[in-house]
Amino acid sequence: MDYSALAREGGTLIFLMGVTSAETICRGLIEGGMDRHTPAALLEKGTTAGQRRVLSTLERLWEDGKSQNIKPPAIIVVGEVCSLSESLQWMEEKPLFGAKILVTRPKRRSAGMAGRLREAGAEVVELPAAEPRLLEDTSFLDRTLERLADFRWAVFTSPSGVELFFEYLRREKKDIRLLMGLKFAVIGAGTAKALCRYGFYADYMPENFYAKELGRGLAETILHEMKEEEKRGENGRGGAGCGKPVKVLLLRAQKASPALCEELARAEIPFEDAVLYRTEFPAPSMQAERVKILLEKKAFDYVTFTSESTVKGFLELLSPTD
Repeated sequence: MDYSALAREGGTLIFLMGVTSAETICRGLIEGGMDRHTPAALLEKGTTAGQRRVLSTLERLWEDGKSQNIKPPAIIVVGEVCSLSESLQWMEEKPLFGAKILVTRPKRRSAGMAGRLREAGAEVVELPAAEPRLLEDTSFLDRTLERLADFRWAVFTSPSGVELFFEYLRREKKDIRLLMGLKFAVIGAGTAKALCRYGFYADYMPENFYAKELGRGLAETILHEMKEEEKRGENGRGGAGCGKPVKVLLLRAQKASPALCEELARAEIPFEDAVLYRTEFPAPSMQAERVKILLEKKAFDYVTFTSESTVKGFLELLSPTD
């Protein structure tokens, strides 16, 4: 390497994977004519939770790096820009800097969460532990849509359910005007946000995001509507006035909490439970093996789960059963 030419160039020099050659590089630049007091730095695992930096001068950098036990992967930075390190340490100022977080959310929904964590400074490892899939046989759903006028309310219990339902409508070339007059109930803010992306706003959402609370609150809302209709001389159960009968359509997963149905049944609210999708657990993979090793090393500060299915899928990936 022509260190003399590099020394004459000035500006900022960056050497990739230079830890083991730090002494050779620094001596070469000094012998090539660069001031031995030029600011220099070693940056280990830059932009990750394990980021470490050593600020020094060209003549002392390799010794200071050894004393701090800096290891690959790391880069060497040489130039006056290193003197600005303290005022420009944007990464280390982030609230989650230093945290390593495992995200197990389904692949179709992990990007947003992982992105926000990275923006906050965390190092994120993704291992989707469950994936929602629209049922292959949608004949029951097809028949249900043909009877959509029988329902006043449609209920979604997850953002994935919302997305898969509207993907199904698009795939089958079903006009969303079919949904005209339907009211929507959702289990929580994430599901409401997903619904909003398709141009619909939730008419009911419980304060506590649980199936039991959704069922109880929705039943109370419907019963209140029926009383108001009776005051106006309308038949709530028959659907006079609004043109829709008081019947609820549940659009949710194959394996879902029975609490929602139990609350509606207790209030004697008619409903149909339409299975929209099933949850698949991924097969063992190289990424899963990598995560196992990191877990054994206690490398994660946090492991995130967003549903019961992600917990089950995660445990299955770690200890697959025959």
